[in-house]
Amino acid sequence: GQAEGELRDRRNEVQRLERRLIHKEENLDRKLESLERRERSLTNKEKNLDNIRAQLTDLEQQRRQEIERVSNLTTQEAREVLLAEIEHEVRDEANRRVREIEAELKEDASQRARDILSTALQRMSSDVISEATVSVVPLPSDDMKGRIIGREGRNIRTLEHLTGVDVIIDDTPDAVTLSTFDPVRREIARVALTKLITDGRIHPARIEDMVEKAQKDVDATIREAGEEAVVEAGVPGLHPEIVKTLGRLKYRYSYGQ
Repeated sequence: GQAEGELRDRRNEVQRLERRLIHKEENLDRKLESLERRERSLTNKEKNLDNIRAQLTDLEQQRRQEIERVSNLTTQEAREVLLAEIEHEVRDEANRRVREIEAELKEDASQRARDILSTALQRMSSDVISEATVSVVPLPSDDMKGRIIGREGRNIRTLEHLTGVDVIIDDTPDAVTLSTFDPVRREIARVALTKLITDGRIHPARIEDMVEKAQKDVDATIREAGEEAVVEAGVPGLHPEIVKTLGRLKYRYSYGQ
């Protein structure tokens, strides 16, 4: 029994020593890895220093060559070299200034174009008549009016809220009237309501989807109309907002404005 205890103690001591050796080996491995990293870093720094030394040598050589070249120049030759360098700098400065002036002129032209469009729109809008503020949407039957109004008026309120248009449902047979001074909003409402009537499913969530789709359709139509107007007028490069304003005129003119 005593021999077994001593054997067990020795075995535990051996295991403890083995663990210490393993731990020391791990520490040595880590230190070795750290030293290798430092060595690689020093090697890279030495390479960088060699590159810098080579560059300095090249610069020194160039400086000596330049000194030798200048020392051999006559007064007239030196004057010509100096004038050539000044001419190069002046040309660069002139080109930069020309680009700045071109940019300023382009911005001024865009601003003048916006002012002209704004004045034209104000003059045209002063002649708007009541008929130019409404659109009529045909219905397949008078029964559709109740579905457009919805329970407790929730459908018609949703459509008016999302489009900013007054939806007028009166005794006019098989038709609904849309009223607003904004022709683009009125067109969005007309497209959305037409889609809803065709689809047959009319409720607030569906109205929201259709208004969003109508907005995208009308925006695309405005963009295309504006781009066509720019091509026809032969004035490419206009600011996107001006192109958009030209596209919006499609709806103004189409409603007699």
